[in-house]
Order: sequence, then structure tokens, then C-alpha cells
Amino acid sequence: MTANSLSRHIENPVTGDRISFIQSPMMGEGDMLIFRCRLAPHAKGSPAHVHEAVYETFLVEHGEMTFTLGAKADRTLTAGEGIDLPPGTVHGFRNRAASEAWFVSTANPGIELEAFLRALYDLAARGQTDGDGNPKDLRDLALILSNVDLTADGLPRAVQKAAIAVLAWFARLKASRRSLVPSAAW
Repeated sequence: MTANSLSRHIENPVTGDRISFIQSPMMGEGDMLIFRCRLAPHAKGSPAHVHEAVYETFLVEHGEMTFTLGAKADRTLTAGEGIDLPPGTVHGFRNRAASEAWFVSTANPGIELEAFLRALYDLAARGQTDGDGNPKDLRDLALILSNVDLTADGLPRAVQKAAIAVLAWFARLKASRRSLVPSAAW
């Protein structure tokens, strides 16, 4: 996959979410990822997770989004409100409302997160995710998680990374799964 073959827009046909890349590290536009995302009504968004080295920001442009921030109570942001998430901050988000939510997000560094999003949306487009947009095959999930600074909240990071490494090794044995790894990022 080359920078010239990448699209500025991706859509997850399962969840209805859409992303437009404003600044794309995979397209050679610097280290910071900047994208606009449309979350469908009642979208599950992203479950609680943590990045050890990525600094993220979110700015709600339209509608409202509910953020889970570690063990703290959920926090709902409306249009014009934003949040900064330094590395190590446990967070997740969703759209609880019956209308769309739009937000702009940054991630720095962002190339791994961009590759992760592109791979996940590609799996959905190929019918290889469940009704929530999660990969049906754990090897696919492990492969796209193996090169991104992202771990789920609640399980020890070392245990997750070890399990992901083993499953990703098995996934790489199957040539059809190699296409999940965008060469521009890894």
C-alpha cells in the first residue's frame, strides 16, 4: 500500500461510522494524525483503552459524546467542548444520543492509530467483523493490535501483549491476513 493509494475517507459499513483524514501520517504528512469522525446514532464508539505513548485530543463539533475516563464517572461533552488525553489516560467514548455526533481528533504520534483504524474499517468492509464492528477472527484482531500502542483497560498490559504476539504470529502464517498490515506504517 502506497501513500498515493490511500483514501482520505473511510467508512465502517457495519457501524455506520465515517472518518475523513485531515492530516495523515501514512500519506507522509507529518507525525500527527488529525481526523474528523462521524459517529452514528447510538454508536458504541471505542471501549475503554489506554495508549502508553500517544497524546490524543477530541473536540466535539456536533451532537454529544460520552467519554469513560478510567474509574471516574462518565463525562458527556457537547458541541464546542473538548478533552485532552495525555499518554497513560484510560479512556473510551460512545454516542448515546439518537442523533449523529461529529468530532475532530488528534493523535501524536499518529501513524499506528491511523493504520489500526484503516485495517479495522477494511475488515468491516470485507464482512469480517461482527455486528459491533469487532473482528470475527481473533487472529485478525491480534494482527492489527500487534503494531499499535493500544491496550484494553482491565487486563494487565504484559498479558495482553503476549497473547497478541502469539495470535499475530499465527495470523502471519496465513498469507491472506498479511494484507491487514499496511506497509506504509509497518
